[in-house]
Amino acid sequence: MFLRRLFLSLIILVLSTAAPSAQAGAFDPSGFGQSTWDGHFGVPGVNGSPRVMQVVRGRLFLGGGIDAAENQRAQGLILWDGRHWQPVRNWAGGGIVAMANDRNELIVATKTGIYRQTPRAFVTLYHDDDARILGLCVYRGQLYALFPDTSGDLHRLTPDGWRSVPGSASAVGGGIFTHMIPYRNQLILTTPIYIPELWENRLRIVSWNGRTWKTPEGQDPLRVTQGPVVYHRDLLFLTANGLLSWHGSEWTQVPGMIYRPELLCVRRNRLFAVALQGPYPPETLYEHVGDVWRKLGEFHPGPNPSTSVQLLGSSAEQLVIGGSFVGLCGVISSGVVFHDGEEARPAYTDSGTLNGIIGTPTSLYSYRGDLIVSGRIATFGTTGIKNTARWDGKAWHSMGSKTDAPVLRGMATVGDRLLGFGPSNPNRDALSMMEWNGDTWRFADLPPIPDRPSPNPIYDMVAIHDGFAVSFAGSNTLPFRVYVYEQGRWNNTFITSPLFPPRLATFHDELLIFGDPFFCYAWRGPFQFRRPFSGLGGKVEATVEYQGRLLLSGHFAYTSPTGPPFPWTCIVWNGTEWWPLLLPDGLEAPQHLLVHEDVLYAMGKAGDDSGQGSQLWAYRDSTWTLLDEFAQIPEFALAWKNRLVAAGKFSRFASVVSSGIAMRPFPSPTGAVAAPSPRREELGITRPEPQLTISPNPA
Repeated sequence: MFLRRLFLSLIILVLSTAAPSAQAGAFDPSGFGQSTWDGHFGVPGVNGSPRVMQVVRGRLFLGGGIDAAENQRAQGLILWDGRHWQPVRNWAGGGIVAMANDRNELIVATKTGIYRQTPRAFVTLYHDDDARILGLCVYRGQLYALFPDTSGDLHRLTPDGWRSVPGSASAVGGGIFTHMIPYRNQLILTTPIYIPELWENRLRIVSWNGRTWKTPEGQDPLRVTQGPVVYHRDLLFLTANGLLSWHGSEWTQVPGMIYRPELLCVRRNRLFAVALQGPYPPETLYEHVGDVWRKLGEFHPGPNPSTSVQLLGSSAEQLVIGGSFVGLCGVISSGVVFHDGEEARPAYTDSGTLNGIIGTPTSLYSYRGDLIVSGRIATFGTTGIKNTARWDGKAWHSMGSKTDAPVLRGMATVGDRLLGFGPSNPNRDALSMMEWNGDTWRFADLPPIPDRPSPNPIYDMVAIHDGFAVSFAGSNTLPFRVYVYEQGRWNNTFITSPLFPPRLATFHDELLIFGDPFFCYAWRGPFQFRRPFSGLGGKVEATVEYQGRLLLSGHFAYTSPTGPPFPWTCIVWNGTEWWPLLLPDGLEAPQHLLVHEDVLYAMGKAGDDSGQGSQLWAYRDSTWTLLDEFAQIPEFALAWKNRLVAAGKFSRFASVVSSGIAMRPFPSPTGAVAAPSPRREELGITRPEPQLTISPNPA
């Protein structure tokens, strides 16, 4: 702590000893509270991933990982009244695993408790912090629940409380029940069992008729993966190869094959399923017609493409489909989409003024006064915009052919050209780099790089001189590479360590190449490299130019010739020498550094004792000021016009419901800021002068 305070005192001295060119004004952060985040970047409909549903008195309830409903905060339980979604009042929150309709009252189960909804509150029917509740069901007018304990797995609610069903412990056969459904005056339950001779899990089926347990005869050895549902008086089970039907006494393979079916649903005697078309997403909605499966449409993947659809159910009006997707059949709808068997429709009535993003942004950039966001995303305000969109301050606009643009992992402006990288080029010898021509994206007309490993994708890109530089990811055996494109040709191949991909930055007309363990090389021109940070090693998280200096955040260590290494998380470089800039207590290495009107902003993970996930600080006049605290750190952040913009995979940000993107105005500083002067030594540490090396490959 003493060394930390001493470091902080020294750097305050460093940044304040120069004679100011103008009188330094005070930084006024007043009004920069959480209330100033823009509330217009929520999404209509549902923000989250519903997993269970239940209809009670004609009203549709959804439960699961739901953060917001129509721009209102939710705690995992929401209600659809036919026109609007709304959070369910009095629900305290919790991971909902099952719901049931018991005599026109909603029953909700979390992993540890079961609750009944009343007009004023949720009444606890059961709670045990060590419980593992797996399901709910109403059978013969009684409420049943699955939660293993010493008396058995299946329990029913009686006037005297919960009672274990006799024989359930032996019926489960040493496993646990996972599903149950009423069928032909019986309660059908399933339990996974391991077949040693097959080296795999199967699903065992048993029935309870209110008095005795029974195991259906002739269980087919096909791998049952999910189910069952009742269809035309038969029970249907999903298997790895299709559908298996049980008629009450025998098993039959249902005609028609679909690849990897995942969910089943019956609506008005029509059978629907969600399955994959091949080994990889997207998932597809099918209807079983005759002996074949009819494809109804593909889902647009969301943040987690491998598990996007988690709910397939039916209300009186339509199919209800929930998950982390961004839409179905070209219809953009977050979290929930409706389908009447013929066409999909969004699960909201009007987007209004909500302009949030659903999906996962992969890049954020400012170009010609507009904000560009790219990724596996969809936007509202203008229906149908996918992957890459432009925000002009009032509305989103498409940046692609029709409504489908490429997914870009980075962008850069070279002269007047906007370049982006990310998609795969069908020509393996060409770069996967796109160029925006004002109407659409096309693959950039660039010559191939002679010695580039063609399978390796672009990792980073930055404009330099009259051209640009790109770095490529490597592998366990191939090192990372950096190339510079100038005057119509590629030159200056730079090979770095195969441990970490190189990040790129520019400062004072030099290209900076950050890697590990070499940390940094500076490139000035053909065959001109130097090592500007002698004795310093580490990994860079963010860079920004501030008052004529370059600031770098990350995890660094300086190896002193006369003592042990010193750890730092932020350093300042003036092009000739570097020194540490100590951060305020509680803030770790910032993931984002921004500058607006001579004020430095640092956003990063908070310390363990702060009680928050991340913090936003401002630095001016040798003083750090805490501006805001919030639960998550965004993947991207930049200063756009007079606003701080954050983008990432979130549905809330600070105090507002904000999906994918969040904005707020910067505070307005007053007066000019004095320029800091460099300092040669701190704590007696002497560093050798950086030397310019003339070598085509200093590594």
